[in-house]
Amino acid sequence: MRRIAIAAALVAASTAAHAHDWYPRECCSDKDCAPALSVQNAPGGWWVTTIHGAVFVPADFTRLESKDNRVHACMRPRWPAGAEPKMKLICVFFPPET
Repeated sequence: MRRIAIAAALVAASTAAHAHDWYPRECCSDKDCAPALSVQNAPGGWWVTTIHGAVFVPADFTRLESKDNRVHACMRPRWPAGAEPKMKLICVFFPPET
């Protein structure tokens, strides 16, 4: 059982590292990018949710090509004066056919 747990942990770690390998440096500082947990159509764009939060992606925002055919988003928190933190979109990756 212990070997199975170790093997599963190694696979999970290598998968996460592999995804980060192709994020451009200008998009990610080793913690800002993640695969989308959900993508929802919205007027004028999409709402993309990752482990880091949710961000609105305007339809005219430059989309980069995903290397694994999944949607990914890079975002950072910003703190508007006197408000709850909101996420700022840095980069978004979509599969080539979308």
